[in-house]
Amino acid sequence: ITGAASTVLTESAFSETTNGGIYSYEATYGANSDGDYTAGLTEAADMSGNDGANAESVTLSVDTTTSTTLALRHELNGDFSDSVNNITGEPASDGYAFVEDRGGTVLELSGSGMSTSGGYYSIPQDELADYLATGGPFTIAQWVKPENNEGWEMINSAPSASINIRYGNIRLNDFADGTNQFVAEADADEYVPNNEWSHVVGTVEPGEAAELYVDGELVASDSAGENRGFSTSDTLTQAVGYHGDDNDGSFDAHFAGRIDDVRFYSGAMQPDEIRTL
Repeated sequence: ITGAASTVLTESAFSETTNGGIYSYEATYGANSDGDYTAGLTEAADMSGNDGANAESVTLSVDTTTSTTLALRHELNGDFSDSVNNITGEPASDGYAFVEDRGGTVLELSGSGMSTSGGYYSIPQDELADYLATGGPFTIAQWVKPENNEGWEMINSAPSASINIRYGNIRLNDFADGTNQFVAEADADEYVPNNEWSHVVGTVEPGEAAELYVDGELVASDSAGENRGFSTSDTLTQAVGYHGDDNDGSFDAHFAGRIDDVRFYSGAMQPDEIRTL
């Protein structure tokens, strides 16, 4: 076997089956890399030396890319309903409104950065966890139209990760297991300008990478440890437009602007998939 990885399989690696005098031999090789593999048969002969097949080969491609499944979609067409698995969002008592924009209805939030007041809505973690595997890869996507990207405002905050605008940068933070392991960030003025719609996507693949996309373009990335997958928390709220820190109200970081079409996927989406959203 040659290609992305290589090995030689000898007689002892094969098992034998027979059917009406026809003998078949099978071996299994477990590769650790994606790519093209060519399996070549050098020689096949029976115990008496009678030749069978020889000089045969076949090439195949191996792709173990994680598939993605839509777990939640809040289209925000005048309510917080989920069109996929009925995971309804729970809005704050005030500070939000549904307005016309993007050719339909969107959510407008009246946050003010690091203040302790502002609109947002939360997502029931226990319901979302029914569709996103604990410790597994995930993707968060939404359209955003910020009013001010100079403060610290949360777009989407979760026990696993958050997407936020902090002092001029659009950032993807990882909060899995209660610690902030990495920050992938890019210039918000360039990629997420004020008063304009931008499509923002964050992906986390444990043991591989965390990536931040804006309008289908990869703008920042960093490594992600094995324990950085989807998680839930008793103290952190899964929230849109709000940091969600239930322990310390001084770190609320409300979002000011408009948000639309919030989605969660199981699995880390690939660039080609993201560009179709």
